[in-house]
This record gives sequence, structure tokens and C-alpha cells, in this order.
Amino acid sequence: MADAARAHKVASFWDQNVGGHCEPFAHWESPASIQHALNKLVTGDIWAHPPGWFMQHYGPFAHVAELGCGDGILAQVLLGGDPALTMDAYDISPRSLARAAERIKTHLGPTDRCRFVQIDLNKESLPEAVYDAVLTTGAMHHVERLDFCFGSIRRSLRPGGYLWLNDYVGPRRFQWSDTQMRLADELLALAPKAWRLRDKVIRCDERKLRDLDPSEAVAPQQIEAGLAAHFEIVQKWPRGGTLLAPIFGSGCLDAAMGDSAEGLAILAAMFEAEQDLIREGALPSESYLYIAKPRPAAADIVREAFERHAGPAPEAAQCGIRGDLEQWLHLNEVAAFESVRARDWVAPFPPRALMHRTSGLDDVRHFGAHGADIVRALATASPRPLTDYRDLLDFGVGVGRVARLFKGFEGRYAGVDVDADNIAWVAECLPWVEAAKTEPGAALPFSDARFDAVVSVSVFTHMNEQNQLFYLEELRRVTQPGAILFLTVSGERVLARAESEPAIAAMLAAPEGGLAAARTAFNAGSGFCFLLQHGHLTSTANEYGVTFISESYVASHWSRYFDVQDIRCGAIHDFQDIVVLRRRDDI
Repeated sequence: MADAARAHKVASFWDQNVGGHCEPFAHWESPASIQHALNKLVTGDIWAHPPGWFMQHYGPFAHVAELGCGDGILAQVLLGGDPALTMDAYDISPRSLARAAERIKTHLGPTDRCRFVQIDLNKESLPEAVYDAVLTTGAMHHVERLDFCFGSIRRSLRPGGYLWLNDYVGPRRFQWSDTQMRLADELLALAPKAWRLRDKVIRCDERKLRDLDPSEAVAPQQIEAGLAAHFEIVQKWPRGGTLLAPIFGSGCLDAAMGDSAEGLAILAAMFEAEQDLIREGALPSESYLYIAKPRPAAADIVREAFERHAGPAPEAAQCGIRGDLEQWLHLNEVAAFESVRARDWVAPFPPRALMHRTSGLDDVRHFGAHGADIVRALATASPRPLTDYRDLLDFGVGVGRVARLFKGFEGRYAGVDVDADNIAWVAECLPWVEAAKTEPGAALPFSDARFDAVVSVSVFTHMNEQNQLFYLEELRRVTQPGAILFLTVSGERVLARAESEPAIAAMLAAPEGGLAAARTAFNAGSGFCFLLQHGHLTSTANEYGVTFISESYVASHWSRYFDVQDIRCGAIHDFQDIVVLRRRDDI
């Protein structure tokens, strides 16, 4: 009952004071010159509004939340800046929510892109895994149960989501220190007397403040610690306010300064002086802006800290692929997800956006398992252990679904791809891979007869016939006599499953009539069918699509370039075939 009474009291206070921050000099950030300085501090541009900059540089975001939306100024800016954005605006005050809804309707017209929700952040949780970003300005220092609230925010974010937190982090209930007051008086004295309404800063009255606002600044000094327990702080800016907040808050300056060029220049100088003192360590900042991304749950953080010191890594982790293959694959597809420490022993996983774009997968568990299954199938198809090869080419390396599992490989491992983002990630995160970006239809950047093995997964499954023949010739050029090649194709098993399983047909996204055309080609035609698509790799220089190839086509056409050693039907996930080729001894 006490909690309910307090929540009602807080909501009533904000109902009564909604819109108060719009008054001249209601906050130390209000004057234009200080707003410009704060913009430049965060974005480097006086005209770039920090929330908009955040949305552009860390987004794009599809669905966001604002906590403590007040009367909807930020919601208006965000929705107006991105016509595809949807958001949920939260506040404890019904009147604030009504005012925010009216603002959005007035400025943006009737819209269903914004939902307004009353919430008490001290006891009510946000929905889980629904937001790409959560933004909150000046709300968290009104929250008593910070650990509960930050945990709720963390759980509400989707994978890859961010928290934008702009808040006061100074001492409890604005109890300014004697040093702070003395320095504030010194700074005030440097403002021209014509703009000063008083010569001394007035200390606030804690009792009156508590009576006036039952939620004000209950535990602001705990904000950063609470944030760090649930989030990794990606960027942080000290916004100041240590001297300016008491100067403005006690009404020491004439609001007319904001209408005068000279007054604005003085205000800008006061802000910069405060920033210098903060940078030099002579003064703490009482307001900070944070951009943060979620940490794992508390149990995982503690376990990670413990397991880091819990003993040596197992042999499979130390040897990688050059050790027992099945133990290494088990570590990657099972153990890595049972222990935080074990995750450190395997290769890093790519960002989910790249993972999805190249494999259609969104979960690192599935990505790890897919890679392990592919390497297991390659090992079964290979006439000798994979670690016996000395110079291997991963043709179409993607984001390393196979390359990740060659950690510990003692030979040379080269990976090429036409996707610049993929290659950039592989080059940065998989140091055993010699990564190179290639261009569609261009010669591979390697000398003749270099490689003794080639792996190519889900590449010839998307090429037209002209490109396939070109790259078969290129692979013949760069391989040594006797080299073994493992190229996957969509053959009879893929076509049969697509014809009988709607989920497979939907995944392939073949154009209408495409599967029938492929079946005709297999039964009575050429045995080759290319169905053009328009994906992220489609360009004027490159056709991209779904390609079906029959075993008879491989036997009659690919044999011009290589000896066909084997065709493992459905070897990759009961789906793609592995075509095993051998480079002839003639050069």
C-alpha cells in the first residue's frame, strides 16, 4: 500500500508540473549557446542533436522505447526524423502521456507509430526482447530501484540493442558541496554584473526539495554503478552542470541573456570553463550521457569471472582443428554454449546482422552447429584428414562459418568473398585467415598452382552458368596438380525437398514457376537451371540467384576442368551435395 501511495504521489506531482521544463532557463542546458556546445561535445557538430545523431550512427532502429517521455518533445523529434520508426513512450504521469499524444498528433498527424504507456519503473517491467534501442533523458535519477530498472531495460532490448541514457548523476538530492558552491560563486562573479540578478549562489533546501518532489534525485550517485552492472558502456560524455546547475537553479542570471549575442557568448564561455575544469580533474561532472549495450545476466557475469581462473583449457581448446576433430567440433557446437569460459576458447562469432545476411541464421548456437556439421561433412568426404592440406582456399568465405573452425590450422588458409563487410570482419577477427575481397567475374588474386585444397560452400548454388564456368577455370588455374576441391551444389536432394516442404521452398525464395523449371531441366533438359533473384549481392556486374545442378550436368560439364571423384548427395544438412573434384596432373 505504501508503494502504491508513493507512486500516486509521484504521478500527481508530474501531472501538476508537466511542461515546466519548457520555461526560460528552467534548466542549465536551456540557452541556445549551451545547447550548441552540448551538441558539439557529443556529435562534433553544433547543429547535430545528440539523440538524432545516436539514431543515425547506431541504428537504423525499427522499434524503440523512451522512458520518461514527459510531454513528447523527443518522441516528436525521433518519429519526425524517421517515417519508418515505431516507438513506445512511457511515463508515470497520465497527464504527461496525454500531452505527449496531443503533441504527436498536432505535429505529425494521426498515427499509430507511437504507443503511450503509463509505467512505474520502480516495480513494473518492460516487455522482453522487443526494442532495438531504449532512450531516457532525466528520468533515471527519479528511480529508487535502479538495479530492477536497469535489469528490465536490458531484458527489453533485442540482440544488438542499445541504451541511450542522459541524466544527472551528482550527489543525493542535489546537496552541493562547499567546494562546488565556492567555485560556482567564482564563476558567477566573472559574468558581467548587468546579467547577474544576485552575486552568490543559494544552496537548495533539502527538506523543501523533498516536499516539493517526492522522487527527486533519490540515488543519482548510484546510476553509473547500476548501469555498469547490466551494461557495457560504449561511449560516455561528461556534460557538466556542476557549477552551472546551482547558478541557474538559484536564479542568479537574467534569462534575457538568451536573447542577446553578448549574453549567449558569456554563457558559452561559462560552459567551456566548466568543461575545462572537468577535463583537468579539478571538478566532477554532475551530468553524463551514456551509450551502452547489454551485458549478460548477472549469473553469467559471475560465472565468467570465476571460470577464467578455474583451471587450464582442455586439449581440444588448445589444439583447435589440429587435435581430435570430433572433440573440437563438440566444443564449438555444444560446450561453448554451456560455459562462458569455453566460449573464449572458440573463434569469435560474427555480428548477427552479417550472420543473418550470409546464412539466414540469427542464433550463434545455430551458426556454430551449422559450421560444425559442414566441417564434419567435409572431413567425411575428404580422402585425407583436413589438417593434412598445406594451402587451402575458402572460395566464398562469407563470415567464416567454416573458417572459424580452422582455428589452429597449421597450413595457410586463404578466404575470398565479394562482400566487403564479410571480408572486413574475417580479416579483423579471424587472424589465421588470409582474407581478400574479390570482384565478380575478376581473376582471383593468387598465383598459378598455389592451393592443394579448395572449399566452397553455398557459392556455386547462386551462380549463373557463365560465372560458374569462369570460376571453375580460375580454380583450376590456382590449384596444384592433385589438389582436392569440395564444392557444394543444390542438386536432386535440394530440389526434392523444395517440392515437398513449403518451408524449404520459402527459404529458397525461387520465383514463381522456378521449381517446375528446375525439375524439367533435371528430367529432360540440360540438368542446369539458374533462377535470378535480387539480393544484396545482385548488381550490374553480378547476377545472383538460386542454381540447381544435376549429377549428370556435373559429370558432363565440370569434368572438362577436373576429375569428378565423388558426389555426396545431401551431405550438407541433408540438403546441398558436396562435389569432390581432383585437379588433373597436367598443367
